[in-house]
Amino acid sequence: MRLSIKTKILLAVAAVLLAATCAAGFYYLDTLNAEKNAPAAMADFSGRRKEDVLSWISENGFDESQVTFSYAFDEAQEDVIINQSVAKGDPFTKSDTLEITLSSGPDPDEMIELPDFTGMTTEEITKWFEDNNLTNVTYQFTIAEGIEADHFVSMEPEAKTMVKRSDRITVTLSSGIGEQSEEEEVTVPDFSSYTRTNIQAWGAANRISITISYQASDTVQKDKLISQSVKAGTKIKAGSSMSVVISSGKGIQVVGFVGKTQNEAASWIAQNGLKAVYNEVYSGSAASGTVISQNPDSGTAAEGAVITFEVSAGLVPVDDYTGKSRGEFEAYLALLNKQKNSSARLNLSVRETESDKAAGTILSQNPVGSAAPGSVITIEVATGRKVTVENKAGTAEADFKAYLSSLGLKPGNISYDYSDTIAEGCIISNDTGTKNAGDSVNYKVSRGAYVFDYGSMINAGQSYSALYNASATARNYGWSVTKTDVESDTYDAGIITETCSVSGKSIACKVSSGKVITVPNVVGMSKDEAASVLQNAGLKVNSVEGDYNDNLSAGTVTAQSVSADSRVAAGTTVTITYSKGPSPKLTMPSIDLGLYDNNYTKDQMISMLTRVFEQKGFSASQLNFQIEDTSLGSNVNGVKSISPAPNGQQVDPGTIITIILLVGSTG
Repeated sequence: MRLSIKTKILLAVAAVLLAATCAAGFYYLDTLNAEKNAPAAMADFSGRRKEDVLSWISENGFDESQVTFSYAFDEAQEDVIINQSVAKGDPFTKSDTLEITLSSGPDPDEMIELPDFTGMTTEEITKWFEDNNLTNVTYQFTIAEGIEADHFVSMEPEAKTMVKRSDRITVTLSSGIGEQSEEEEVTVPDFSSYTRTNIQAWGAANRISITISYQASDTVQKDKLISQSVKAGTKIKAGSSMSVVISSGKGIQVVGFVGKTQNEAASWIAQNGLKAVYNEVYSGSAASGTVISQNPDSGTAAEGAVITFEVSAGLVPVDDYTGKSRGEFEAYLALLNKQKNSSARLNLSVRETESDKAAGTILSQNPVGSAAPGSVITIEVATGRKVTVENKAGTAEADFKAYLSSLGLKPGNISYDYSDTIAEGCIISNDTGTKNAGDSVNYKVSRGAYVFDYGSMINAGQSYSALYNASATARNYGWSVTKTDVESDTYDAGIITETCSVSGKSIACKVSSGKVITVPNVVGMSKDEAASVLQNAGLKVNSVEGDYNDNLSAGTVTAQSVSADSRVAAGTTVTITYSKGPSPKLTMPSIDLGLYDNNYTKDQMISMLTRVFEQKGFSASQLNFQIEDTSLGSNVNGVKSISPAPNGQQVDPGTIITIILLVGSTG
């Protein structure tokens, strides 16, 4: 049957529409699939809990089967997330798996050293145990002579002992109750709402020894009280003992999984509300993923308890390091031995073989691929061909390099030095002895003899120190520069006085020790005149004031530190001492001794006499008053004597004046 043109056109349009519809359908389905499989940016679960992960999985359209949970001992709080296999911000799709590691709390088998608690209080001791997560501690109290209440007495085990965190520890504390003291009583509370820490704290605070034990229970919630040996409300004496039983949760019969798979163990753990820590170790006998050991492996475990499994990681994988260096393989082996709880325990055996390969190259390795833990890995290492290098001192450098090449060696570190015996460009010294082919050889090349261009530095008037400093390198190559000190009226100290003599590599110089000056005599001159004379002579002056001198006027030089006519270097300091001049005098006041008879009391006489002497320039400290008692005689008050006599005579300023007063009974 032939179709009309119109029919053909309609069929063609229908086909185009059908194709477009199909394309749109495919595009829609692709879009749905793309949206369905769109990745989500991974959240940061550090420090969060299991339920937070499950909520995120659900909210982002993923399946709970994509996340696995495991436990590991950690100092973080129990059930807090400590690790996640997909980092924060990384994409996560429906084809990915997220592994979450939660903390099962501190490792109860970790060993810790007990400290010495001597002198510490109950509060300080309990805090240390809490901070270090040792919970199986019992506190008991005793009368301890000489130890203050609530202070440490003894401990079992003793201080410095290594214990597991889970070991039982008994701490004895002082009750502070003496034999003749009235014993205190306390009322025992209902511990139903108390935590273990609260119970221990109550016992410590009230000096009651409380032994805490755990017991599985299908009726009492985990960590809640099952029983207490002393009923709530009972009064007991301080220093008494009691016990408390706490629920460890429902008792679960432990199933042994040694020889079974980790997946089987994990399924049982999940079904029974337990926690598991899986430690991977290499094994030469158990297939990867097989449980090797379990703790505990029998008995009853409390609800939420941690079961530790040691799981086989199979044989140790060993890469082929043939063609690489021995150092690289040793580093690789050290890294392997640190992995999987340091269970590889691989050892290295090295066999050296002479070869054209570079020294240290691994020629063969056995085994390759895998090895049982504790295996010995044997590698064959190239030492290179052995050649002997001779001393080639005096050989031209180009010839020496050709010599090294002929032995299969390479030039190493090249240094240069001066030599009086080896021509410039020739070898002074080189490494010698047995070498491996491909080794480098160090050598030293001569720069020829060292030439010291001293020029005009050796002439008179030049600085000897400048010459000596300039000769530093020359002196390292056999030159010597010496001097002889000479007096000179012409050159300052340190200046060469005549051209130095040169003989071979020796330079000898005469050097001024400085201008020499004859010291003039300045005694008897005024200090200013003396200073001028000494300075004009090229000397330095230091002036010192001396004592009073009644025979010399003030400022007259009485002595000089360097004797006249002495020969000294220019610039020498001469100290001159000059007189203060005649010593000053004070005039004794004129005092009528009888003036004070019976007219004044002792204190009045002392006050008036002090004022009289102060007006003449004397100080009160110079007045030495002495009292004579006249009460058995005349009862007269008055001045008996003054020494020196108060007659206007001149006395030195520091003179002590002795005044004797007569004082009667009315004084």
